[in-house]
Amino acid sequence: MKKSWSRKPTAHWSSHAPSHYDPTIPEEAQFIPTKKINHGQVLYEVDSPETADWLCSSAGAKAFIANFGPNMTLATKPSPVLVEYVPLHFNTDDPSALRDMESKNDLPTGAIKSARWIKPIKRRSLQQRRAHLTLEILKPGDANQTI
Repeated sequence: MKKSWSRKPTAHWSSHAPSHYDPTIPEEAQFIPTKKINHGQVLYEVDSPETADWLCSSAGAKAFIANFGPNMTLATKPSPVLVEYVPLHFNTDDPSALRDMESKNDLPTGAIKSARWIKPIKRRSLQQRRAHLTLEILKPGDANQTI
């Protein structure tokens, strides 16, 4: 059975949401449904950069899901950033290497979601010492800062 979708102007934060998740929610936070996509998924816009930052935080995401229902999931779209000539000893699978990269580039902890080499390892030459990689950065502002 297919559920119908009605577009409401805004989804206001419930005043009886569990307060133990995140007391720092922005005042008057609003989540505006903008588009219905496949399989009943709905895209939302938020009213301010502060609300977006809060929603991207771990505590904010948990509070949002708890308030809007257990079937709710959040999907973020990270910004890809190309980094050239990275030494091959850099371990893209090591979270501490990503945190170290954030620290050295004045990014907030957790800003880099993932890193991957552009060229597969098996296609490298034996003499190669550096390669390009792609960073997936969660916030566009942090991605702009790295560029």
